[in-house]
Amino acid sequence: MIAAPQGKGLVAKIAMGITLGNVISNAISKVGGGLLGFTKKSVEETSKTNRTKLLNSAFFTKEEHDKIMETKGKKGILSGMRRFERDLEKEEFLHQASVFKGTLRDLDKLSTDNLKKAIEFSAMLKSSGAMSSEDAVKAVNSLLSGEGDALFDLLKRSGVDDKYIENAKKAWQSGAEVDLGSRITKRVEMMNDFKTSGITKKPILN
Repeated sequence: MIAAPQGKGLVAKIAMGITLGNVISNAISKVGGGLLGFTKKSVEETSKTNRTKLLNSAFFTKEEHDKIMETKGKKGILSGMRRFERDLEKEEFLHQASVFKGTLRDLDKLSTDNLKKAIEFSAMLKSSGAMSSEDAVKAVNSLLSGEGDALFDLLKRSGVDDKYIENAKKAWQSGAEVDLGSRITKRVEMMNDFKTSGITKKPILN
């Protein structure tokens, strides 16, 4: 008669122990799963970064790559830029920017400096939040191709005097069909105006 309550108490304690054990086990599993997932993503990103870097080596010489990327403590043009914090972001952007080599070669203007500046301008556009990575590369490449509608529109909206209104754009495009060198000159001019326009200092809305 007396043993019955004791037995019930023991069963209750055992049940509580099992429940607590399950809670702890589930918590450990979740933590372990989270760490495993993080490690897996890290390995996958490293692998993708290395693959993209290898792919880029087919388009860019080591000298070109080193001037763009940070190597052995030496800063590249993408170093410290917002939206380029990860190596994968840099390599994927560089892969998109490989289109500049073909465009500059067609203009007979392919040089390390012209290539670097084209990449730097498009990187500034992306870093500022004014354009996506793809749109930034397309905008600069369009300018080098003698069009540049997106950049004219962007700078016109930023209030950089009247240099980028519709009439000015049409006049430049007409001349750029013949004067291929003017495309490089306009890229330099636009890049400088973009730097001073204040766009790079405005808050970025995500």
